[in-house]
Amino acid sequence: AETILAPWNAPWTTAISVDVDFAARAAMVGMFGLSGDLAGLPAWARDRLRRHVAFYKRWRDFIVAAVAHLLTPIRPRADRQGWIAIQLQEPQGDRSLLFVYRLDAAAARRRIRLRELADDRRYALADADQPAAPPRLATGRELMADGVVVELQAAFSAKVFVVEPEMAACAGSLS
Repeated sequence: AETILAPWNAPWTTAISVDVDFAARAAMVGMFGLSGDLAGLPAWARDRLRRHVAFYKRWRDFIVAAVAHLLTPIRPRADRQGWIAIQLQEPQGDRSLLFVYRLDAAAARRRIRLRELADDRRYALADADQPAAPPRLATGRELMADGVVVELQAAFSAKVFVVEPEMAACAGSLS
């Protein structure tokens, strides 16, 4: 798998090899920032990072103003096992971004239940990595009760989903 070296802690005394998407998406929830020798990265990694920067720029105002829902249990900071899922939601709206991270020693699949959606409203859940793929359609009740099963094959990998009311998704705002 294509990975890069990322810090395990703030002073870079320990580092780990992670998926490029994981590193970028971990930095994206809040004020996006990257550090290190970005120019020294291989071309494929710089290309992936360019895509993440473009995604962040498109969603920056949304991310900065969003309400965050932690969808997985809180664990000690040093515990890097299992999964983390964060739903960023418009304070007065129906759109969300769902960030899902698989950490070390975790199963490859995890069911994630969203929060604070309108029960009877239909939502489109689109994988940000596959904008041409048809989104999954489900009611808010289904997404909150049954959730969505996310599969990530490698440890320290991540996905982002765009969750919008069905009519907004049909109008082309997911692409």
